Amino acid sequence: MMRSLYTKWVLAVAMLAGTLSTGRAADLEKFLPKETDVVISVNVRQLLDSALVKKNALDLIKTALATNKEAQQAIEALGLDPLTDFNRISIAMGLEDVSNPKAVVLIDGKFDVKKIDGVMDMLIKKEPKQFALDKVGGKTVYKITTPDQPTPMYAAALDASTMVFVTSKDMMTGAFEAAAGNGKTVAKKEVLDLWSKMDSKSSLAIVAQTKGRLDAIPLPDPAMKKIIEQVVSITAELKVEKDVNVELSIGTATADEAKQMRELVAGGLELAKVQVKVAVAQQAEMKPLVDLVNTMTAVQKDKSVVITGKVSGEALEKALNMK
Repeated sequence: MMRSLYTKWVLAVAMLAGTLSTGRAADLEKFLPKETDVVISVNVRQLLDSALVKKNALDLIKTALATNKEAQQAIEALGLDPLTDFNRISIAMGLEDVSNPKAVVLIDGKFDVKKIDGVMDMLIKKEPKQFALDKVGGKTVYKITTPDQPTPMYAAALDASTMVFVTSKDMMTGAFEAAAGNGKTVAKKEVLDLWSKMDSKSSLAIVAQTKGRLDAIPLPDPAMKKIIEQVVSITAELKVEKDVNVELSIGTATADEAKQMRELVAGGLELAKVQVKVAVAQQAEMKPLVDLVNTMTAVQKDKSVVITGKVSGEALEKALNMK
């Protein structure tokens, strides 16, 4: 269910992102709904412009797009170049009901407005049960309905650079107010505090306020369940430049809990080092995974455990070039 839901989101974003134009990036904090537990932001422009991707992955991406018939049809219809027209994609999501999450997607980029309008008109006429026009606060929005989705989704261009994609009309109202400068920051303080520590230059940034949100995870081991329940937050940053750097932080309620968590993580890393060596013996292209695991360290910082690791661009390049 969840996998299908997110697949639909990706497809809808790809179709509707074309209503954006060049401009400033959205002030993300103002667009986070009060239900937000998780924020994920992908710096598409930085990722594609990084030395590592330019040298080793850009040609592969271009080839994949060129050989995918459906992708080419969508690109031509929308007047969209995925390699130049996306700047950043951010997702804010609530976890209270994971089967029907409340979420907001913000997309920054530049697109051909006339072409996307034409495509949407065609889709509305061709698939009226799935695509339709609606109104929120007197403004026109796109409504998207799919059979395997419990509630419809809505999308609209907020200004010359920002597209919003939401799961409720209330969220759309809040997004319109934020775009007009009339909105208030309503997200939880815990989420905002976590987000304020993220580096805007990271290729990928994730923050999650998990207190009380992981209790429903079915774990047969009572000891493991108790440990998981101690986690109150998780943040992660991925930086792709010449090399790939990863930092993961696990927050707990007390320093004593963080100490226990660090010991658990450290033990897990030692076990992982053994396991990946076995995996590489069978599959040599996984060598960068060994490099990553071997560089990973877990350090306690007050109430948090910070895990860092690095994969060199040279190691990744060798793996990509293996026949």
